[in-house]
Amino acid sequence: MPRLTTMGGVYIAAMALGALLLVGMLRSVLARRQEGEMAWRTLWVLPVALALIVSGALLLARQHRLAEAAAHVAKAKELKDSGLTGRAQRELERALKLNPKNTEAEKTLRDIEKEEQERREVEKQRTQRIPTAKGGGGGRGPAPRLREQPRAGIDVDDYRLAVTLHPKEHRLEGTATILARPRDADARELTLLLGPSLIISSVQVDDKAASFTTDEDRLIIKLPGSPPQERPIKIVVAYDGFGQGPGIPGGDRIAEDGCFLRPESQWYPATHLFDFKTPVTLAVTVPAKMTVVGPGKLVQRKKRGAQTTFVWRCKLPIRGIVMAAAKYSQRRSTWHGIDLSVCTFPEHADRAARYFHSVTGILEYFGEQFGSYPFSKFALVEIPQFPGGYAAPSFVLCYDKVIQRGDVDEGFIAHEIAHQWWGHAVGVDGPGAAWLSEGFAEYSSCMYEAHARGPEAMRLRLKAAREKYIAAVGAGREQAIADTDPFYQVGGYPGVIYHKGAYVLHMLHTVLGDEMFSKCMTDYALAYRGRSATISDFENACTRTAGTPLDWFFDQWVYQPGAMRLTYDHVSKRVAGGKHRLRIAVQQETKAPYRMPLDIAVKTRAGEVRRREMLDAAVAQYEYHLDSQPVAVTLDPDGNLLMYTPSKVRIDALRSKGRE
Repeated sequence: MPRLTTMGGVYIAAMALGALLLVGMLRSVLARRQEGEMAWRTLWVLPVALALIVSGALLLARQHRLAEAAAHVAKAKELKDSGLTGRAQRELERALKLNPKNTEAEKTLRDIEKEEQERREVEKQRTQRIPTAKGGGGGRGPAPRLREQPRAGIDVDDYRLAVTLHPKEHRLEGTATILARPRDADARELTLLLGPSLIISSVQVDDKAASFTTDEDRLIIKLPGSPPQERPIKIVVAYDGFGQGPGIPGGDRIAEDGCFLRPESQWYPATHLFDFKTPVTLAVTVPAKMTVVGPGKLVQRKKRGAQTTFVWRCKLPIRGIVMAAAKYSQRRSTWHGIDLSVCTFPEHADRAARYFHSVTGILEYFGEQFGSYPFSKFALVEIPQFPGGYAAPSFVLCYDKVIQRGDVDEGFIAHEIAHQWWGHAVGVDGPGAAWLSEGFAEYSSCMYEAHARGPEAMRLRLKAAREKYIAAVGAGREQAIADTDPFYQVGGYPGVIYHKGAYVLHMLHTVLGDEMFSKCMTDYALAYRGRSATISDFENACTRTAGTPLDWFFDQWVYQPGAMRLTYDHVSKRVAGGKHRLRIAVQQETKAPYRMPLDIAVKTRAGEVRRREMLDAAVAQYEYHLDSQPVAVTLDPDGNLLMYTPSKVRIDALRSKGRE
């Protein structure tokens, strides 16, 4: 609590004086009333007394807020000096909520932001820029080097893309029709992204030819006059290109054995690599024997001569356009009104039944845990020459070598399917956003494996995640989850986002319990369906649903790097009645102690005893009275906490206490 200052004492004295005046006035009124007189002359005391009481209370409350804000600033400075900038920023934000005019908080926050920007600039120069799909998957093809992503100067109301693929020639022709509203009423130009190897044949704005220039992957369109405010403008871009071979920039492919196109290859005009947030209609024309899979629902299939056009419409706003085309063998059905299909190459058609069974089970489980499936269809689609899997809105791309193996890797498939909720139905935004997609999908996969195979499957996944995280951060500098940037991957990025990210959700699950965790995830998924969310949005959603503050949890696991490091000691003594007194000391080796529930397993000669304790101090001591002699103590036996292996060390204070 903030200390009471001299002025605080003055305000309390004023309130006390007002109360005394009020009491005196009431006594005078009552006395005169008994004598049959009205005490009009004393009534002037009433407004004075009330003014003293109310003003004193308001000023005291204001001083308390100022003192609390100052305490947050002081704590922020300590955290900043310890290198915990994420937590420091949150303390400063709390200070400014209490006192928006706190110049010290503003200055400290600017200093931190400046230092972070300088650090990021240094990392940008040292690190190759590798874009990754928010809502992508376990494998990625070669990624293009991209400059800083442009800030979208427009809001897109609707996006329609018509593409003709020429697999033999490894090229495409496309026309994008965009209904957009410029954010700046005085805008004279707008910038879109389009692959630098694509050739633009024409640009129109509101059905009139518009001049344009290109700069590598930038298409800069000159707007004729001021944009209208009452309606969106219509932008039409016609283009074609590629044709150098089956593999195209970004790692995608246009070939007779199969085609797939993702945002990474920049094959369509976009406001940002993963930033449409708009309904999309995709019409793809291919040779007649090919089938096209795109986002959303198939609304039209029309054959004309040697070609077929497939029209896909996704009503839910999506962030990027993905498609696949090949000569597919399809296994199709419906599930809760959703169109389901498994599209394989003809030589792998016998694998479809097994995948269909797994997909249905995974969708059923995730629907129970996270709310209803968000799209009108789901498809698992085989593609060639791609190292892994990739989640697209309403379908998943799966490498042919994975399908060819025959056995279904349900953990891998579950990760990709989970992106239908995390990354696509709920878009992600802001610093650390990849955790809300990749970390969530990875933990969803762990949950499904525990559901399908039992708790031991979860323990094995968490153990592997801990080992991968420790190996990753040991080989490269670690960032806090909230400080990561998917376009500029630093140090142990994959270990932090995928493996620590999954573990953090498991620890939140441990704190909240099964029922409340599922409710938090469902409420969050439904609240942000068709929208984008930040880490703060997720934290606030969990806090609302759980009905308890969770800032302490996010502060230590999301806004600061690292994991728990524990040492411990224990001593036992036989006491009266044949009982055994066991004392355990647990010491945290990190600068800022973690606060987490800690399971302790005690092996005795008669069996195992387990207790759950709250670890919330640098050194914590616990005492148990047992019916049988203890022989071993294990911290966190189920691996629920992300920590380095605890080591048993001698703690003299505990041992001297144990001899009492």
